[in-house]
Parts: sequence; structure tokens; C-alpha cells
Amino acid sequence: MVGAANAVGSIGTAALMRRGLPTRVLIVPAFVVMAVTSVPAFAVDWNGLPAGSARQFVCVTVFSLTGGAIPATLLRMIGELTPAGGSAPATMGLIQQLSDLQRKTDGKPIGYRFNVGGFLGPTVAAWLATRTGDWPSTWWLTCACTAAGIALGLRLRPRARVPVRVATPASSG
Repeated sequence: MVGAANAVGSIGTAALMRRGLPTRVLIVPAFVVMAVTSVPAFAVDWNGLPAGSARQFVCVTVFSLTGGAIPATLLRMIGELTPAGGSAPATMGLIQQLSDLQRKTDGKPIGYRFNVGGFLGPTVAAWLATRTGDWPSTWWLTCACTAAGIALGLRLRPRARVPVRVATPASSG
């Protein structure tokens, strides 16, 4: 259900952008909400509180729902982030390479895809929980990652819009 909330957040963000909401209005608040919900989701010991598990579930779900806004927003910003005279497909490739790594042998894919955040985030969080002895200690890692996202989001500067040209069979001759 939490994973589905992430998909709903991505689709909802796309709908907001389609209605004209600027991408820059979405990315930083998404990181802020993720940081704010990560503290009660991970730092609070909900075991002794009334309806503790349900409240923690709500925090984790809102965290995931909001997290869906970030990839949708970044993909929408490709035209703005592409330098004048640059290649929009290259910019998209860079964004995807930062989020997906595909292992290759001799230039041919061998079929393994890793989402860097989805792979490294839980791995580092598990390592941290093992080192400290508990999961509640991982909240600061999530907040640090969202702070880095906010800092990078604020540094994104729009460029001149780059027209994306798509070759069609009629125009390639």
C-alpha cells in the first residue's frame, strides 16, 4: 500500500503540472514534507501510544506519496534543465543514470537494473540500524538526504527552452 501511494503521488503530481502548476513549486515542498514525515515515521517509538501503528503507517504513507512527486517533477524539468544548444535526450539520460544504473558487459545489458536511491537508501539505513542497534536512529539519514535534495532543488536553474526534435520517417529523407 505504501508503494502504491508513491505511484499515486507521481500520477497526482503529473496532473498538477498538467493544470499549470510550475515544477519549481513542487520539488522543494515535496522534499520538505518527506523530511517532516520521516521524523515521526522513523524516530518516534509508537509501540506504547494509542493507535501507534496506524499513526506510523500514515506517516510512512504520506512520506511515500510525497516522494512520488520528485521523479515526475524532474522528468518534467528536462527542457528547462537542458543547456542552450544542448541535447534534451542527454539531459534525460543523465537524470535517469542518477536514478537508475544498468549493469553492462561489453556494452550489452545483462538485465540488472538498480535504482540508486531505492538500492543504496535501504542498504545504508539497514547498516546504520545495525550499527546503532535500532531502526529509529535512521530518521536523520532520511532528513539528511531530503536536505541534500532541497539544496540541489534550489540550485536548479532554468535554461532557455530546448525544442525537442523527433525524427519521423517522412522527415528523415
